[in-house]
Amino acid sequence: MGTSGRSCAGTAWVFARNAILIGFLTVLLMELALRALGFSRAVLYEPDSLVGWSGRPGAQGVYLDEGSAEVQISSAGVRDREHSIVKPANVWRVAVLGDSFTDALQVAEDKRFTSVIERLLAGCDAGGGRRVEVLNFGVSGFGTAQEYLLLRDRVLRYAPDVVVLAFLPGNDITDNVRALDPSLASRPYVTLNGSGQIVWDRSFEGTRSFRIKSSTIYRALLSASDFSKVVQTAFFVRDMWRYKRLVAADWEEKQGQLAKSGEPGLSAGVYAPPRTREWQQAWNIAERLIEEMRSLTARSATRFLLVTLSSGIQVDPEVKRSSEAAERHGVADLFYADDRLHVFATQRGIEVLSLARPLAEYARRNKVFLHGFPDKTRRLGMNMNVLGSGHWNERGHQAAGEMIARYLCRRPHLIAGDSDATADSPYMLLVADVAKTHRIAMTEEQDSLFGIDKLNIPRSSIPAVMHVDYSARVQTVHKETNPRYHALIARFKERTGCPAIVNTSFNVRGEPIVCTPEDAFRCFMGTEIETLAMGNCFLSRGKQNPALRKNYESRFELD
Repeated sequence: MGTSGRSCAGTAWVFARNAILIGFLTVLLMELALRALGFSRAVLYEPDSLVGWSGRPGAQGVYLDEGSAEVQISSAGVRDREHSIVKPANVWRVAVLGDSFTDALQVAEDKRFTSVIERLLAGCDAGGGRRVEVLNFGVSGFGTAQEYLLLRDRVLRYAPDVVVLAFLPGNDITDNVRALDPSLASRPYVTLNGSGQIVWDRSFEGTRSFRIKSSTIYRALLSASDFSKVVQTAFFVRDMWRYKRLVAADWEEKQGQLAKSGEPGLSAGVYAPPRTREWQQAWNIAERLIEEMRSLTARSATRFLLVTLSSGIQVDPEVKRSSEAAERHGVADLFYADDRLHVFATQRGIEVLSLARPLAEYARRNKVFLHGFPDKTRRLGMNMNVLGSGHWNERGHQAAGEMIARYLCRRPHLIAGDSDATADSPYMLLVADVAKTHRIAMTEEQDSLFGIDKLNIPRSSIPAVMHVDYSARVQTVHKETNPRYHALIARFKERTGCPAIVNTSFNVRGEPIVCTPEDAFRCFMGTEIETLAMGNCFLSRGKQNPALRKNYESRFELD
């Protein structure tokens, strides 16, 4: 090699050495600067060939995008304390599956609804004297298909006595269907074949994105994020770009989405019956997955409970805002998905607890927001704090946890204190059989009667509400959701021994149901009703001005 060749090689070496040195010093200075600024952002998730992604065992840090909480991932890949796979003999376990509402990065671990449930269950005999453990298997972003796989391959190994599926209609209907999933995440999707059986779409495993995330280099970067603020910053910039691209290109767009759907990340399509083939398919898939999850638990003799969660606009403390949202979507209310799931589950013998309506009543009674956090600061790049929108805050978790715990602490009582049914019916949508212990046997002659003649034969301790087939359309009332009505029924039981009262429409035949206090008073004064209760007012017929009496006999044909 000539002199000029050696000179060029030497120059290249010096340049490369200096570039490496400058790069190292730059990274070092950035690292020191980020530490001085107190920057910290945990990289909590890693690729998972079964479900797409899961928590990265051992990862820890502070979550600040919405709310604020310290986060630590267990060896099982979830945000929870460590639990042995083998269940101790004196332990009663509840496993909760769900998405970001269950993962609940926004609040401290002991403030999540699963922690509330565990504390409250310890105070009742739900576990038959055994120590209660509530295992949280929530993973942010998960859909029902991923939760099914997690249940099948991992959760059931912990031998839970109860499995709770925390189902968020706002995105759990769409997350399982590629055509409706706006995130296009690296996850398994589902279709149904001609006979309604599940067909898995696991094409994500072959995508370039998933292969990169599964590579040795990427996993090394994940490990490096545990101690390097520069690597944490790189992941933060990536997440911020994705967030702005998918949810909020700017603040005004975010507000526009809130007005359109109720809150970012949720679909307004769940507030109305499916209007397209894709939406009908999404509903069919979600319902099929729920049935399959119940079948999985049944094979292991594990109790299964479907709990449907709420969106911020459903449980806004101001009824006007919820009503305006319903009007924008062309629906009477925002509870189509909740009611559909409740009816679907009950018809198939699946235990179900719907939280949206009770939480709405709670929020309005206490005048509190159960979703979202005050927007006090504009943090760097990503800020999802909107009071009334987003995930449950501490008050929301507390209220939801109390409602679920109360349900698990008791077997629901539907009729005469001892119904054979096992599901709640808070909106009088369901029919249940009167318990056999409260039925009255008929004679052979009575049993041969038909129609109204047979109906007039007292055949139970509550004949006024029972059908000819020993069923009744029932409404369950709970203290936490309707304390005044519950107290009335409880007092009636004290005096009569019967914990059921007749709930019928307030009108006479041929008259529309009363809608206002004026309507109620008019009907009261036009019939033989003895007393009228409206809010805190109690009116006795004998104390009313006789001149106000209405002649209903000339207007309506009375029974």
